[in-house]
Amino acid sequence: MLFVLSVASAVLKVIRRMGELPEFVRSRRRAGSVEASEAGGRRLNRAKRLLLVLLALDLLLMVGAVARAVRLKLSRASYGDEESDEFDFTTIFGGIEFESRAEAFREGAWLAYFGGGELDLSGAELDPGGATLRVRAMMGGGEIVVPPDCRVEMHSRGLMGGVQNDVGESGAADGPTLVIEASSLMGGFHIVRGEGAPSERATSLASEAETV
Repeated sequence: MLFVLSVASAVLKVIRRMGELPEFVRSRRRAGSVEASEAGGRRLNRAKRLLLVLLALDLLLMVGAVARAVRLKLSRASYGDEESDEFDFTTIFGGIEFESRAEAFREGAWLAYFGGGELDLSGAELDPGGATLRVRAMMGGGEIVVPPDCRVEMHSRGLMGGVQNDVGESGAADGPTLVIEASSLMGGFHIVRGEGAPSERATSLASEAETV
């Protein structure tokens, strides 16, 4: 009798626990849902903090870049004009529209920092020994027009920017070589070839003068 009562009591306990099992499962699911929600919230907060850090770094870099640009604008002076065989231009928070008429262009430089413009060398005669143009773009840039009868040797490097070279190395077989050294940071240059060689224009003008 005691054995039967013990077995019956055990069966009742099992039945009662089985009845409690769905509630236990539901409670665990609720706890897991809460934990998952809390984990998702923690991940979201970490993502927000990371985004704020990146925005702060970006702002600091921008402020530093602007401060450097201001210092360069105050300390770096441009020189050269349309007739110069050598020039060095700086465009900071501004632009430039320059057309060279040099008779023996040898060397030039252009820094475009938060600025840009156009550098037109199509009307210049290059030095017979060749010429070098060094250009840098930092959050700026512009267009460079090279003489139509020169050969172009391009050297460029860039980060989040670069050079679009639409001239290749073509030109007169015996024409002088223009070496372009370009570097860019979040900016760049577009290089095109001018129309009509200076020598051809000079010949045309001479013919017109003779006709008159």
